[in-house]
Amino acid sequence: MALFKKFFKPKSQHENPQVRRKALETLQSVEQLITFIRKEPDASVRDAALARLKSEEDLESLLRDSNSELREATRQHWLNRLLTNGNLPSNADSKMYVRIAALTDNHELRVEAISRISDEEQRLQLASEHSVARVRMAAAEGIHNPALLQALLDVAQGKDKAVYRLCKERLAAVKEQQERETAEREKLAHLTSQAEQLVRLGYSPDFFGRLQVLHQGLNELRANGDETLLAKFATALEQADEILRVHETEEQRRAAQTEIARQAEAERADIIARMNAQLEVAAEQLSGTWNAACQSEQQAWENSEKQSPTNAEQRKAYQALVQQSAAVADCLNFYSEQQDAITAWFTKATSKDLSETLEAARIGKQWLQRCQWPNNLTAPEWLTQLQAQCALLGTKKDDLIDQQKQVADRMRKQMDQLETALDEGQANDAGRLMKTIQKSLNALDHKQQQPHQNRLRLLTARLNELRDWQGFAINPKKEQLCASMESIADSDMEPQTRADTIQLLQQEWKNLGNSGNDRELWARFQAAADRAFEPCKTYFSELAEQRARNVAARQDLTQQLLAYEQAMNWEGADWKTVQQTLNTAREAFRQYSPVDRASHKETQTAFQSACDAIYAHIKEEYGRNLALKEAIVSKAESMVSHDDLDEAIEQIKQLQQDWKAIGMTPKGADQKLWQQLRQHADAVFARLNEQRDARKEALNTVINEAEAMVAEAQALVADQSLEAQSLANGLHEIKVRFHALELPRSAHQRLNKILDEMQSAVQSRQQQATNEQTLAAWNGVIQRLEALQAEQDWDTSLPLANGFDEANFRNAQSRTEFTEDAGALCVAMEILANIDSPEQDRSLRMNMQVQRLAEGLGKGLSAEQERTQLIERWLHSKATEVQLNRFIAALNKTATR
Repeated sequence: MALFKKFFKPKSQHENPQVRRKALETLQSVEQLITFIRKEPDASVRDAALARLKSEEDLESLLRDSNSELREATRQHWLNRLLTNGNLPSNADSKMYVRIAALTDNHELRVEAISRISDEEQRLQLASEHSVARVRMAAAEGIHNPALLQALLDVAQGKDKAVYRLCKERLAAVKEQQERETAEREKLAHLTSQAEQLVRLGYSPDFFGRLQVLHQGLNELRANGDETLLAKFATALEQADEILRVHETEEQRRAAQTEIARQAEAERADIIARMNAQLEVAAEQLSGTWNAACQSEQQAWENSEKQSPTNAEQRKAYQALVQQSAAVADCLNFYSEQQDAITAWFTKATSKDLSETLEAARIGKQWLQRCQWPNNLTAPEWLTQLQAQCALLGTKKDDLIDQQKQVADRMRKQMDQLETALDEGQANDAGRLMKTIQKSLNALDHKQQQPHQNRLRLLTARLNELRDWQGFAINPKKEQLCASMESIADSDMEPQTRADTIQLLQQEWKNLGNSGNDRELWARFQAAADRAFEPCKTYFSELAEQRARNVAARQDLTQQLLAYEQAMNWEGADWKTVQQTLNTAREAFRQYSPVDRASHKETQTAFQSACDAIYAHIKEEYGRNLALKEAIVSKAESMVSHDDLDEAIEQIKQLQQDWKAIGMTPKGADQKLWQQLRQHADAVFARLNEQRDARKEALNTVINEAEAMVAEAQALVADQSLEAQSLANGLHEIKVRFHALELPRSAHQRLNKILDEMQSAVQSRQQQATNEQTLAAWNGVIQRLEALQAEQDWDTSLPLANGFDEANFRNAQSRTEFTEDAGALCVAMEILANIDSPEQDRSLRMNMQVQRLAEGLGKGLSAEQERTQLIERWLHSKATEVQLNRFIAALNKTATR
């Protein structure tokens, strides 16, 4: 098809403009007027015709006319109509300023017009599409709406750095402000929620601290916060302040009550302490003094109870002390009344007369029943003696006669032995037997002594005679003992060695026996012994004091243990501390040595009794704890066969924690139970290991299956014979089966990544095929355009892009009239392709861009629709070879984007 340019042809070159001006006045319709303007060659006549056009749509249609001179005249006429004496109107709307900016070619006027545009959307159009950078920046500076700034940012990116930077900075500032406001609102809402929660929950230990923090938050946000939220927050804080005031008032009231109660409790504690102190010395008190003291303390207690109720513990302690005090008062009153009678009773109680003994036992029993002295207090000496004497009388009255008879029989046997020793000449044995007989004789009643007096006098005479004869033989040995004793007295021996040697010599003297003529030697020996023992007195005195101190220390330690056992609250005892206390006491008792043998046995028995009393509590604790641990072992045993393994494991872990929380137990029993618990726990965890192994094997099976699917997908992708759609369907089916598997997270991520990469590759292949098809379709369009230019036929088998068919091009092949400007269409396609136009078309391009901006860019059309319309218009134009090449180059650019 041949391309041509449509020119305006006047009716006649020789017609007078005045004639045409008169003809203009006869035109009535707008259509006739527009036709006249398009054909009128004279500028003044044409301007007069343009002045009669009122509609902007009519002027707009002329601006799109193919005649550039007409377009320029229309633009200038319209601009002059809008301006006021060449200046911008002062009261125009944004639409007029946009129109002025689009029509004028004066840069300063255009910038000033843009600065007066208040509609930011219209500014967006200018900032997005105008070809002049300063115009775009002037339009952009008046945009503040975040959405419009974002839209402009997207358009300017990569095209206009200054506008892009302006939008980016303003959006950043807007975002920062929004984030700051959002943060303040969220903070205020959060603080309000905390304040309301504080009011809802009421007072707690951290109430004051939290309230102070909230008040600080209110002060910080009061200047910039939302008024509604601030009012809500302030109301909640006022309610919280009221709760705090009520609490503080209540606390003050409670503190006053507590102080009164504390003082009363302290006073009652003092009363109890004084009563305890009085009871400790009750044995030393007199009846009248004790009664007065008890009444005084009782009155003080009653006054204290009027101020504040007594707690159960103090009341119990006081009542016990009152009972003890009453018992003490009863005993002291009795002694005050019966003191003389008690003194006389002791005389009868020590009599050997059987009748007096029986009477004393009866009276003593009555008195002891009358005097119930508290067991935990030290009894008065008279009461202790009375108790001891009554205890003796209890057996004395029954055994007295038998005892007299036994003593008499024993003395007769002893005198027979004495007579035999005298016959054998055993003076020493005889002397010892004589002393024994004298003791036995003294133990007999006066009446029982008389039958034995005569025989004893005869035996005594025989013993004295025997001693006189033996004195001559043993006196030299006794003289040697005297000399040895005198040498010891003058020596520097250690006290213990000296005492042992003195005792040895005294035993040798004793073994020699007595003789009638050794009194002087005995006096000499005894004097030397006294002198020799003199240095030992201090040593043995200190040793005796040390033993006495050790005995006292043992007794004090025993009393402390007894008091510890009585005072301890065994329900809440720290058993490790109790055991440590007991061990420490035992070690201390062993350190209190030496003591004399009798005291050792006595203190050892008392101490062991106190230890046994404490250990009895420990043993009870042992029993309780062993029962708890046995229950844990039993529970653990039941978990071995429990169906729910997870629950069984949690139970075992909890049981092990419970085991640690239980108190002390005997080591042997504890170890035995612990071994049982370990066995049951190991059995449960063995089941867990078996389950884990089974699960691991199952997971490995699933992973192998998934890896097989990945391998299947890889083989599918590697098959170059498959079409893209078949490949995509096959890969999709594999991914469906893959996602149906229950894989571990790491394996799923690893294999799924491989599948995703293969799917991306397939999609790329599909997209490439689509692009190739699209490009082939546009190549078909371009080849037809080239064939039309060359007035040749084309290959009808070539594909066509969507929206075109052969009829479009067949009609263009036979077209003889052309209504479109090929040059303008080239510029339009170059604008669409975003490529530069030749220098001679720069002005045309700028006008077209302004026109596109004024019309709303592509009037809502997509780039593909605009491209299709331009090609269809091209078929109604006559183009040169150069113009065709430009059009096709721009078309190729749009087709490959």
